[in-house]
Amino acid sequence: MSFGKDFLAAVRAVDGKSLEQKVITSGGGGGRFMAEGSHPEVRVVGVERDRLDENMLTIKYGNDHGGEHSDRLFLVDMDRKTGKNVIHWRFTNLLGALIPSVDAYDALLAEIVIGNAGVFDLFIGMRLGIILKRGRGYVIDTARAPEGEYYQAKDRESGEPLAVNVSIDELKAELKERGLKPSYMNVNKYINTHGESNINTFGLSLKALRQPKPSTGFPNFKVAGGV
Repeated sequence: MSFGKDFLAAVRAVDGKSLEQKVITSGGGGGRFMAEGSHPEVRVVGVERDRLDENMLTIKYGNDHGGEHSDRLFLVDMDRKTGKNVIHWRFTNLLGALIPSVDAYDALLAEIVIGNAGVFDLFIGMRLGIILKRGRGYVIDTARAPEGEYYQAKDRESGEPLAVNVSIDELKAELKERGLKPSYMNVNKYINTHGESNINTFGLSLKALRQPKPSTGFPNFKVAGGV
């Protein structure tokens, strides 16, 4: 999958030094999906780049307890003052937590410019901290009445009850018909916890990525019994 043209234009307009000025870095030290709140150490366990032509990248995080979170990032934003496309602030924040180094930024940008989308795969295995927070919308939980258990939806921010139903599918269908949207869990902050080791890993992995691949043929092998 190729990069979106707006993202490539934004990348060509910056370098590592200017990107560093935008990057926010900060020191700091149940269930399948990670709960809302602070997760002081997670690892990048996957990268989905099938929507790069739409300027979107998904990073998957995992923790030591089996929790997971998928973080969908827009790569491009529009500068309201100039009207020009620039690298999205959330993506620069992520880079600040993963590889806080001008040299690393320059190397990453150079690979993007030549169309090497595989460079994002080098993030896999890197460690950082994240803080998750739910956005606006509804949340669904369970409640119990004398007649039995049921599902209830309420506004995430106000706690206002919105609807109840014994069927979660019917409840979601009703909420959709009313134009209500679910509250999604998003990364509210990226925290640099292992920047130095991540940078070293990135450099070594990038060097290996650039090495010429060995031939898959076997020109020196002889047939048994041959001369």
